[in-house]
Amino acid sequence: MGAKRLEVLLLIASEFDLQTNSYIDLQQLRALKALGIHDRKLHFSIQKNTHARLQLCASECANQARDKLPSNATESQVKNAQREILACSQKCVDNQLSKGLPALIIRLKDQLQKLKQNQIHIAN
Repeated sequence: MGAKRLEVLLLIASEFDLQTNSYIDLQQLRALKALGIHDRKLHFSIQKNTHARLQLCASECANQARDKLPSNATESQVKNAQREILACSQKCVDNQLSKGLPALIIRLKDQLQKLKQNQIHIAN
């Protein structure tokens, strides 16, 4: 998956409300901005978390493949390990996009809701 595709998916996901299965409307975005929470900060938080998860995944995939290789690995064994790393990494990206990213968005939205409630209590 290209970096541009992941960036587009992150942008779309950051504007998608999983609870109502609809895109956040402009009024909701304005309300978040009124609370001092800029959508770029939310987007950056999602990107940072997802990037860290994908890096961890890639490292874990590489370690698993490396652990299977003998010290005197043939070129064929190295190529097989590289294919394993690629397949493992692709599976990890798919998993993060289907499970990890939605879970992160839900957590961030919960945090935003708490901030919104705190803001209402302060105003009263």
